[in-house]
Amino acid sequence: MLSGKLHIICSTTGNFLSRDGYLSLSLILLAIGTVFLLWVEYAHRKRGGLKGSADTIIFYRDGLYGIIRHPGVFGFMLWFICLPIFLSVYVPFTFLSAVAIIIAIVYYYYMISVEEKINVQKWGDEYRAYMKDVPRLIGIPKSKKTE
Repeated sequence: MLSGKLHIICSTTGNFLSRDGYLSLSLILLAIGTVFLLWVEYAHRKRGGLKGSADTIIFYRDGLYGIIRHPGVFGFMLWFICLPIFLSVYVPFTFLSAVAIIIAIVYYYYMISVEEKINVQKWGDEYRAYMKDVPRLIGIPKSKKTE
């Protein structure tokens, strides 16, 4: 009953989605994030290429790595963005929730920058070419800087 009233209020005030719509969208994005995370894990296990959990010895360019340079990080970012929204049915979404999401995104983006510097040192011109061809994250333009 309440969700019907929420939908009427949201549609008359010009909001894009009702509360149920936000929950459905966040659930879909959580599923997409999970697919990205599972695919990265599967790809590493199938092809090998890991000395340790963070030390790759094979340069991947196929599958999701042909679309986005950091599919695992993208999956985690979707989780950090969407899980609090999805759980807001049970736990209130507060200002601190929004701050935590922003901090997580900034942290992951910084870690991507650090990892890319290491990858340039490790793989050299091959990684620089990859940076020109494939965007860092979905929605983020390809790198122009190749250092």
